[in-house]
Amino acid sequence: MKRIVILLMVLFISGCDHTDLLGDISVTEYNDVYVLHLTVPEDLEDIHNVMWSSNPSGCSIVSEGDEVIDYLDEIGYSYDEPYDRYAVVVLVEEVCTIEAYGFFKQTNPQPIAEVKLPNN
Repeated sequence: MKRIVILLMVLFISGCDHTDLLGDISVTEYNDVYVLHLTVPEDLEDIHNVMWSSNPSGCSIVSEGDEVIDYLDEIGYSYDEPYDRYAVVVLVEEVCTIEAYGFFKQTNPQPIAEVKLPNN
């Protein structure tokens, strides 16, 4: 029985993908609103379900597809798919760190990149 448990643990640990995700977040400022665009290397293009978070939580992030696309259309910002790689941020605090997380082959979201706003 112990052998089976150990074998299952080894298979579980070796079966998980441990790819470190990375990318860059470009920032474009429109008035007091920041448009963020996550770009990733070609070998990580399969990253999906990108999520955005802020620290402190006082920054307002719009990252839902339709809302972001509506805003980008309104300001004439050029974008392409996948839409989850875009976010719109309004600073409530003076300084805010925005982090992007996503899924690649993992079952849990992994950190990809972060940017500090304002980024001057």
